[in-house]
Amino acid sequence: VVKNVASQSLEVKKLVYLYLLHYAE
Repeated sequence: VVKNVASQSLEVKKLVYLYLLHYAE
């Protein structure tokens, strides 16, 4: 369960990071 949550969190961070990159430009 912990691994699954960590994986989800990582995916969310990736999406947020990509979104911020596009928004910044």
